[in-house]
Amino acid sequence: MDLPITDWLKAGFDVAAFQNHKLYPYKSANDIVGQSTRLLPTTWSFWPTGEPGPDIEYGDNPVVTSTFAGGKDDQLTYRYLNTFNASITPPFIKGLALNGSFSYDLTNFYRKRFFKPWTLYTIDKTQVTRDANGFITTAVLVPGLRGLSSPQNTEDYQRTINKTTNFNVTFIKKFGNHNISAYAGFEQYTNDYNELYGFRQYYVSSLIQTMNAGADQDKNTTGNATIYARESWIGRFAYDYKGKYLAEFLFRRDGSLKFPPDSRWGNFPGLLLGWRASEEGFWKNNIQFINYFKVRGSYGQMGMDPGNPFQYINSFSVGSGMVFGTGTSIESAVGPPVIANIVITWETQTTQNVGFESKLFNDLFSLNFDLFYNKREHILAPRDASVPSFSGLTLPNENIARVDNKGFEIEAGVHKSFTSDFRIDLNANFSYNNSNVVFQDEPVRAVPWQQTTGHPYNAWLMYNAIGIFKDQAAVDAYPHWANAKPGDVIFEDYNKDDVIDGNDRILIDDADAPKAYYGINLDVAYKGFTLSALVQGQGKYLRMRYYDNRRGVAGNYFKWTYDNRWQNPGDVTDIARAYNRDDYYWSPDVQMNTYWLANTAYCRLKSLVLTYNIPSSIYKKIGIANASVYVSGNNLALIYAANKKVWDPEALNPGVYPTMKTIAIGANIGF
Repeated sequence: MDLPITDWLKAGFDVAAFQNHKLYPYKSANDIVGQSTRLLPTTWSFWPTGEPGPDIEYGDNPVVTSTFAGGKDDQLTYRYLNTFNASITPPFIKGLALNGSFSYDLTNFYRKRFFKPWTLYTIDKTQVTRDANGFITTAVLVPGLRGLSSPQNTEDYQRTINKTTNFNVTFIKKFGNHNISAYAGFEQYTNDYNELYGFRQYYVSSLIQTMNAGADQDKNTTGNATIYARESWIGRFAYDYKGKYLAEFLFRRDGSLKFPPDSRWGNFPGLLLGWRASEEGFWKNNIQFINYFKVRGSYGQMGMDPGNPFQYINSFSVGSGMVFGTGTSIESAVGPPVIANIVITWETQTTQNVGFESKLFNDLFSLNFDLFYNKREHILAPRDASVPSFSGLTLPNENIARVDNKGFEIEAGVHKSFTSDFRIDLNANFSYNNSNVVFQDEPVRAVPWQQTTGHPYNAWLMYNAIGIFKDQAAVDAYPHWANAKPGDVIFEDYNKDDVIDGNDRILIDDADAPKAYYGINLDVAYKGFTLSALVQGQGKYLRMRYYDNRRGVAGNYFKWTYDNRWQNPGDVTDIARAYNRDDYYWSPDVQMNTYWLANTAYCRLKSLVLTYNIPSSIYKKIGIANASVYVSGNNLALIYAANKKVWDPEALNPGVYPTMKTIAIGANIGF
């Protein structure tokens, strides 16, 4: 609600409250989908008589675990948001405004997870009838409880209070061809969080689901609380002359509760410069086909305060301890202190950027380009080289690491109005960035190619898979593990010493994140119709192409491990032999290697929306301001995928809930 008190004093407030209720089964969607990949196609989901069929392990029959047969995960969120704001624009100083606001955000989250065993049915093979061919025609089904051994109840309550206070002054003034704007402000943010958690099990019945109905044995109650506060002084001054020469200076002084009182403040400046060269006379007279061109550059710093608060204080852990003397109760124990880092301070990110914006042939074409260099310093990291783990000492993280990121972004477009009723806008963008660790206190490795410094932050150390042994002669001809046999994965002898060992592992950079992203936006308007399309994609990105390795007697295989697999001596293929659980050296749980990685580069038609704006003459007499109808689709088509035979490239791995294709029809009506 807006409250215009006077012409120069205005106030307002916003109040919003809502409840969000979510209800899930015992197993998560990812668990249900992932465990479904282990089920055998010959296993009954339901028996012909309607009873749910058996599981392969842990009660996992997805037609049951996807229901509430195993209980409910009931989540309730209550949120209450309040914002009060006021603005003063003194009439005696034009362009001056004083603003203030206060926000109070309260979130109460209550979660109750009452889970219980569920019933699955198996065949009693001692009581079956078989036909002449040996197939079972009738059988006795035996019910059995699966999943949990008894009902259990977990309840937790979380309360989060966020408060934000902001005061600022703005001033905007034009002096002839000179334009200035200034901003000065103060902001304070606080966060208070607490949680209470309770657990009981061995319920006699699932009908009464209160906490006191559970048994005292193995019960648990715990909780925690956190606080956070941050203050910021913010300033900005911008100047331009005739819209041609532009400059902006920014400054932040931030203080965080996470740092010692005498060093909790950090200063972070920024500078932006721009020049609209196309406004110069020489440009207008000689380079008219480029009707807009601006060069810009920027330098700026920002501060981050990750990690837990109070790392500058020696802290003790409190937990369950032991029984002392002849007593029977377990006493609480205080653990040894974690050594403080009394000089912990801000992580800083310094970004430098140069680029240009341009429009050609009276805005028919547009082309923008940015080159950036991002330097992140004083990152909290352990001293692994100075104090190795085998020393038994635990030291705090220190502000010692550095990661650099370099890259560019380019955007191009075509914009054309053919008539007053027909217009097309086509934009494409591409970005590339390369991130490397410049410094961390890393111990010297046995071989230099395993040093993570100089590689992306999450580079992955593993063996490089270069093929499949086609026969015994191939095994004998190349260095291999002692138990290698035909059909196994070949590990590269990286150091050429004719031995496969840990020194042959290499760092895989492309498992960190994609280096390249791209997208295409198309908007077509014709009379009352508008068509919008978005195509997006990413470059090379290696991710795990399996969910878990419980295969063979423990579960079904993925199709990609079955099709074209090695079966007989002499087979030439890139798919290894069949396996059982982890009975082979190239298992990802035994020796991680690149055989289990897949390139998830892709290009997808992400969205398509067709809208029709209904002429106002149809509805203006009934109080409607505007009206439109639309048909939209998301995730409509995978145009390209580097590895189509594994899983959706935007999903985490083959065992998670798949990306959904959605189509919607709707209307937008304004009054």
